[in-house]
Amino acid sequence: MNLSPLKALSLALFTLLSLSTFGANTTQTVAQVTDSVAITTAVDFVITGETPFTATGKVNIEHTEHAVVIIERIKPSKVITSWLSHLYIKGVKAVSGVNCQVKLFASGAIILPYDSNFRPLTCYTEPNYGGTAYDNYTEGHVGGFMKTLTDANLNNQIRSFKLKRGYMVTFALGQSGWGYSRCFIADKEDLEIPVMPTNMAGRISSYRLFKWQNAKKGSLASSDPKYCGLVNATSGFDWAQGRNLLPDVECVPNHIYEDWPSASTIGSVTWSCHSKNNNEPGNASDDTPQSVDVVLDNWQNLMRTGLRLCSESSHDGSMGHLEAFIDSIDARGWRCDILDLHCYWTQGQFDNLTSYSDRYGNGRPIWISEWLWGAWWNNNGIFALVTSATDFSRSAQQKLLDGTKPILEKLNAHPRVERYFYWNAEERTSLWSKDGADTLSLLGRYFATMNEGLAFNRAYEFIPKVVYRASSNLATRFDNTARTLTLNWNDPNGDMLDSMVVLCKRPGATKFERLASIDLKDMNAKNGPAYSFVDTPANGTNAYRIAIYPVGNTTPKYSNTVSSLVISQKAIWNDVSTTYVTNPGFDESSSWQTTSVTNGTANHKPVTGWTTTCTDANGSSAAFSIGSGLQLNGRTVPGKNTEGVVAGGALGISQGWGVASFYTQKVTLPAGTYRIGYTVYNVANTGAFINLCGYQAGTQSPVYDNATSLQTGSWRTTTFDPFTLIKETDVTLSLGYTSAGGTSTSNPYLFFDKVVIEQADLTNVDDAGEEIVYLDITDSLFVNPGFDTQADFQKANLA
Repeated sequence: MNLSPLKALSLALFTLLSLSTFGANTTQTVAQVTDSVAITTAVDFVITGETPFTATGKVNIEHTEHAVVIIERIKPSKVITSWLSHLYIKGVKAVSGVNCQVKLFASGAIILPYDSNFRPLTCYTEPNYGGTAYDNYTEGHVGGFMKTLTDANLNNQIRSFKLKRGYMVTFALGQSGWGYSRCFIADKEDLEIPVMPTNMAGRISSYRLFKWQNAKKGSLASSDPKYCGLVNATSGFDWAQGRNLLPDVECVPNHIYEDWPSASTIGSVTWSCHSKNNNEPGNASDDTPQSVDVVLDNWQNLMRTGLRLCSESSHDGSMGHLEAFIDSIDARGWRCDILDLHCYWTQGQFDNLTSYSDRYGNGRPIWISEWLWGAWWNNNGIFALVTSATDFSRSAQQKLLDGTKPILEKLNAHPRVERYFYWNAEERTSLWSKDGADTLSLLGRYFATMNEGLAFNRAYEFIPKVVYRASSNLATRFDNTARTLTLNWNDPNGDMLDSMVVLCKRPGATKFERLASIDLKDMNAKNGPAYSFVDTPANGTNAYRIAIYPVGNTTPKYSNTVSSLVISQKAIWNDVSTTYVTNPGFDESSSWQTTSVTNGTANHKPVTGWTTTCTDANGSSAAFSIGSGLQLNGRTVPGKNTEGVVAGGALGISQGWGVASFYTQKVTLPAGTYRIGYTVYNVANTGAFINLCGYQAGTQSPVYDNATSLQTGSWRTTTFDPFTLIKETDVTLSLGYTSAGGTSTSNPYLFFDKVVIEQADLTNVDDAGEEIVYLDITDSLFVNPGFDTQADFQKANLA
């Protein structure tokens, strides 16, 4: 192609220095291109006219490293079909998707000289772009979630990177998007990070690469391309995962409640790098109100998508719900990038957006995903002035424009407001007629012709907080045969630590000592990677805890402390169950059911010696004869007992929808050393549950089995670690569980055969180990230590 005579532009590069951005391009603005132009330097070549080229006008992008062309008033689809023939990339005619990208840019389009083999991300193993470089990173996902790195593409090695303009990358420290994550956006220039944040450097294990869409602020709560185009909206959404409206509109997927559309479905979207989430969960009148805990329970899966995440949306009657959600996110160091508000407000309320960002979003940028001037339920704003919902008269339109225009001016000027989505519900508030003619209203014309600028403002980008949390589920299990003790725990930090250490306080010791350093693992699950450590404990009470050392910090955080009383092998264990427990094996035939039991409030049956308070209609529980062939909620009682014979009885429990169902019995044990065990059989369903099988001694914290799922078809016996009572104590025995969400038929069916209490005979023990016992000797050292001598009491007020 011969472009001569060429009119070359000599454009100086303006260098904007910062920690993380390549110097922004200079800008060259023209109304129309009338002859041949070669772009040879880093420039944003901006064409402002409605007719960007004359018949002889051409632009050739020679500087493909940074130069771009921006056509301000023509949508990308129209540029592709009508104007792209006027553009060349290094002398070759521009073809979208082949040697260039044509994407939305505010009300117009941007042409980036990137070919189909373009590699926008380069990572390095050393700071300042040193060491090994790798650039073969690709867009896309694995099942809706981020891609896990390998050694070849620098797993746990990235310490600096460069990202080309027009892209976003989300990095996570764990596998498949688990763990701490952060979005990096190259919106108007290349993003170059010479030194990764301390907590991320050398710890990144997954990524997701997106094309970034330079949407403008003005958006529409719709995914109809016709109406988005009519009002010149560049982003929208619907009530599911949306659809591909590119290149003109970014349609944002909408995760409405837990878990629909699922995190995987939302994450499989490729036409947007954002996600709306959890529509008004605090609104008790909405379709699916949900607690903060329910929303949080699935949030890490939304983080795993790599999408830039909106918070749950607000509801004026439950702002505390949103505040609790955001505070919980930040307390955990999780990622939520945007504060999502619903604003059916009067004009003055829109003056408080900075306060909303600070109080409810901890400084996050704002999306207003639903808004109008006023609310019909408050009869204010437009609803106070135009009483008929179908009034589309000129007078009604003028009132709507006069009242809404000042709000739009505030939103367009506010630096923290990224996008606002107009809720076009009825004619009196509409941007267009509802008569099929689709005539723009006065407000619609104003909305469509605003020049409000780009949505994203780097100055208010929210960076996830770095939070280190100690493990809280450290548990022990002692193997009396092998004489070993196994510690099990999860750590929610993944490898975002300098080190992890097992500490132990041996019998007779006064402080914890270091046992071992633990190799760190990548985050790989909701509760963090699972760890275990096997110790050979001394006889006596061994106390354990886990110390974690945050990155760059020599002050540790400690897990919960657990203690295990290890009894000498010379001890003799005697079964005292029948001495203290009524009906320990559920063998009292007077309690057995003679017919099958279905769910119902009255179908949590009494059992001799045991008590239940559960009356939930979505469950049932009762004692049955082993091998009776009867059913509990449609499942047959086990055919044989723990010993493999048809004899005795069993207590069965079936429950659904997150409800706790359990039986208890209070027994009184004299001073001594004991251990408690129980046997359970799961008839069906291996799903997770909260275990409520265990005991509580006096006012101490309950001790429960740490098994949260059980295989089906066999009896399982659990024996808890021994404990010592120094005086007669009431001990409450407990059997049962809290079900997961879902029906009872999708949760486990648990049958309990017996509870065993054994008491240790320590007569022949001479290797019990040393223990520290604290005795109260106050009275032997002090006179009247409690000021209890009545002779000293005053009988009148003192002046």
